[in-house]
Amino acid sequence: MNATARVTILMTPKEKRELFAQAKLAGFDSVGAYLRRKALGPEDSTLDKLVELVIESTRRANTALDRVLASIKRHEKEAPKHEAIARAKAEAEVRSWSPERLAAFRENFGLTEGRRS
Repeated sequence: MNATARVTILMTPKEKRELFAQAKLAGFDSVGAYLRRKALGPEDSTLDKLVELVIESTRRANTALDRVLASIKRHEKEAPKHEAIARAKAEAEVRSWSPERLAAFRENFGLTEGRRS
């Protein structure tokens, strides 16, 4: 960059030391380059936008996860009731079978009269 215009900034000696330390810590060779990047650099605004997008995306993901977890809890509470209904239907169906059909079922699945799985 061919910078030729000057800007004079007044600050305390402590602020000046902090500014030079920050510029060095950020990897800049000069305080001018550091200040230009901080004040004018598109990378910072792009980074800020990306950070905002990540924060919003994380918020939406957390909201979705909370909904899923709440749904799982509801289903876990309802599962025993649905299992009991399904078991009762299955037992009623099996009781309605003829002895021949029941024997064929037991034979196909390797079940004996005294053993239930």
